[in-house]
Amino acid sequence: MMRSGKAPSTAGGPGRAPHKSLRSGCSWRGEGWVGTIDKGLCQLRGDELVSIEENQTPDRLDPRGDLLMVQGEKVAATSDGLKFRAWKLDRLSELWSQQPAPA
Repeated sequence: MMRSGKAPSTAGGPGRAPHKSLRSGCSWRGEGWVGTIDKGLCQLRGDELVSIEENQTPDRLDPRGDLLMVQGEKVAATSDGLKFRAWKLDRLSELWSQQPAPA
């Protein structure tokens, strides 16, 4: 995602650590979102990654509707980028088994 016409810095800079741990990224609601190992879920602001939710380190991001994040044995979502909810895989399997079969 390039807002200013230049690529975001991944080399860091004075006082900033390099981001060598980028895992996923997408555009959601006109903003750049990036999953990293070291800073968790980040939002791209200018040419900086700002940590939004440090304990979310998504392997995949899906921006259709709510922002969905998949990591390991967990799926998480946010509808506003501020509040997050998450489900472990075993709980998702339980919920899925309760759904009626397609007609």
